[in-house]
Amino acid sequence: MRNKRSNHVVKALSVAICSTVLFMASSGIVFADKNDLKAPKNAEKISYNAKAEVDSIQTFLLDSIASKDNKEIANSIAAVTKKNLTATTENISKLLKGKWNSKKGQAEVKGILVKYLLFTQKAKLGFTKIISEGINDVVIPSDLSLKVKSKINLDITGNSKDDRGVKFMIKSLKIVQNLVTSLNQENVVTLKLNNLLVPKFEFNRLENYPFVTSSVTEVFQTMNTLPFDGDFDSFTSYYTKYFDTCSIYEAISFLYLLKDNNIPYQLALE
Repeated sequence: MRNKRSNHVVKALSVAICSTVLFMASSGIVFADKNDLKAPKNAEKISYNAKAEVDSIQTFLLDSIASKDNKEIANSIAAVTKKNLTATTENISKLLKGKWNSKKGQAEVKGILVKYLLFTQKAKLGFTKIISEGINDVVIPSDLSLKVKSKINLDITGNSKDDRGVKFMIKSLKIVQNLVTSLNQENVVTLKLNNLLVPKFEFNRLENYPFVTSSVTEVFQTMNTLPFDGDFDSFTSYYTKYFDTCSIYEAISFLYLLKDNNIPYQLALE
């Protein structure tokens, strides 16, 4: 049975609409021409099993946020100085274990910490914030579209089967949403429905909140193998365009991903 935790927007609006759409679609009742339910012919072709080279700092970030010791790692990074660099390197390497605790791994951690010391203050705060928050509490529903999941995983981790990609994206959205919600009731994601009830997602560029988005941009800019330019605006544009290529079923599955992680969205009719 689906997780019933939801905010008032999801409970009042989305469940009824999405249930209706799914029921009618599965019952063979057609809202739109079949072409409307398929990705456009010129849509991006995705190699689900391809792997892109991910640099050490991006791998370090992903391993840190997925670690059970993520908070301690974040605190160690935040406290690093030139004087305690060696001791901090050894501590973090032990916490991460595996390849990071080898001689080569420790050298990589040290190099990453040296780069961290050169970050701007916003970049440092964003970097340690995402690690401290962690991603192990993110829920990925079993009915999330394989195409959507594989695409996001590949974009973020370089591996379509590495679910830390989806978890990283959702946790990033949640952090931004929480920051914006504390200031204003504005949502990061908008779900638009046309007269055929075909959903379309739009990621809010949050132009009125540069102090929020700039922190996310600083984190993205530490990740050198993302498929979009390293800023929040490019991130929102990229995924808005991507979901335009998705079918109704794929889009609805992403909606449930948001719902299961208590991320609100705005409902709008075109």
